Amino acid sequence: MVVLVGRVSGTHRPWKRPHLQRALEAVVAEVEDLAPSVQPLTPAPGEEVCGTYAHVGTAALAALLVRLALLDAGGDLHTGLAVDDWRGARRAVRTTEAHAASPRSRSARTWLDGDDGHDGDDGWVAAVNAHLLLRDELVGGMSPRARRLLAHHLRGRSQAEAAQHEGITQPAVSQALARSGARAVVRATELLHPAPTMLR
Repeated sequence: MVVLVGRVSGTHRPWKRPHLQRALEAVVAEVEDLAPSVQPLTPAPGEEVCGTYAHVGTAALAALLVRLALLDAGGDLHTGLAVDDWRGARRAVRTTEAHAASPRSRSARTWLDGDDGHDGDDGWVAAVNAHLLLRDELVGGMSPRARRLLAHHLRGRSQAEAAQHEGITQPAVSQALARSGARAVVRATELLHPAPTMLR
């Protein structure tokens, strides 16, 4: 079981809190269909969201979907993941916050804790964290529209549907997905996720 703990940022501005809370509640209700949980993703006191997943790829997808929604609402999300360990997940949140404060890794927002001995000899924790660091770097460099198009793609919407939603042409959607690195994010998500056919 993979534990997810996410901490919402941007709530230090009182006028933003209700807006971010509404965005969080809306996306949490939607994420369950796209990234099925063991324990549903639920907002918790202290501007947090918590849940558990059967697979690290599912947890990582849930974190990305929530983050994209919060970014669109003017906030952000620092997410910690850990295997069977709530304290490890909270430790991983602190790790993302420390990374975000460093010039070398300021785009980092997601981390899998490896201090519980589950890393083993194959280095899977390091491999997942490499994936997460690169994913966060790409997402952090995207324009707001590119992030919305990525969210459409992850939800399984066609380019025509995304174009209609954004008020642009389908070729413009295709070009934006290619330019922003969104296609690479989707493909990497498919490779990490246990059920890649969910993503079109």
